[in-house]
Amino acid sequence: IEQELLPLAFPASADVQVWLDRTQGRLALDTTVARRIDLVTSALTESLSGLRLQPLQTALTPATAMAGWLAADATDWPPHFAPGREVELKGDGDRPAVVRFTRHVLDREDMQRHLAQGKRPTRLALDWEGRVQFVLTDTLQLRRLAFDDGVFTAQGQADDGGFDADAAIATGELGALLTDLIQALGGLAPTPP
Repeated sequence: IEQELLPLAFPASADVQVWLDRTQGRLALDTTVARRIDLVTSALTESLSGLRLQPLQTALTPATAMAGWLAADATDWPPHFAPGREVELKGDGDRPAVVRFTRHVLDREDMQRHLAQGKRPTRLALDWEGRVQFVLTDTLQLRRLAFDDGVFTAQGQADDGGFDADAAIATGELGALLTDLIQALGGLAPTPP
């Protein structure tokens, strides 16, 4: 019994990276686990007096915007963004039909057919400026964020540029990406009075 319970005796720890863009008033966490989000945001609001956190709300929901993009011509996609090679479309009801395309060119006619059948996008792989690839979810999460190999070397940094240099470059890229994404989703939703 002791051998079986011993691994449970030590609490598990997890790191959550926090990105704070003070100029734009943005906070991002590298987790989607609700319990971790609550713990981190509670700790931040307790330690940084005057910090008020609000979820990001855009004028268009990500699902609505993604459906419009998938039904449009490639020339009608929002500026700075191109489709990736992955999408998940989900129907309505208790046992909804789910269609996933992975490592597949997203054909406009296929997407229009699935959208006409009532399926809505829940995940869509996007490419921003050929520099950052990610998956946008219908809950406005950015998953599997990956920088292009040339992002860090294009700034004149050697491969061993160091954490500070890499963090500064990543912050610049993420800030611009989020600004463009918010614009592609119709801008910020009006705040209630």
